[in-house]
Amino acid sequence: MEAFCIEDTKSEDHGVPFFCENQAVAMRLLRKPCNDPEHTWCKYSTDFHLFKVGDWDSTLAEIVGHPKKHITSLEALVEKPSDGQQFMSIAGGE
Repeated sequence: MEAFCIEDTKSEDHGVPFFCENQAVAMRLLRKPCNDPEHTWCKYSTDFHLFKVGDWDSTLAEIVGHPKKHITSLEALVEKPSDGQQFMSIAGGE
């Protein structure tokens, strides 16, 4: 398992670490809140970044830390509407 955290650039703080099998699973886990218009990560996605900060060794029951490695900004996880979706939204509002 790999250890990850979310950095908030505005508060200059890192959240509590969480564990996932790999970075693809971590990114998948974050996609839903990143696309929820009510969630802080969606509202201010440019302020947040995903970092890998270590690994969990289940054989030794140890967390092995290492220098943080930038994985992605949460802005990259926000789904952009396609042109067709934008048109439908505008057309539907008339």
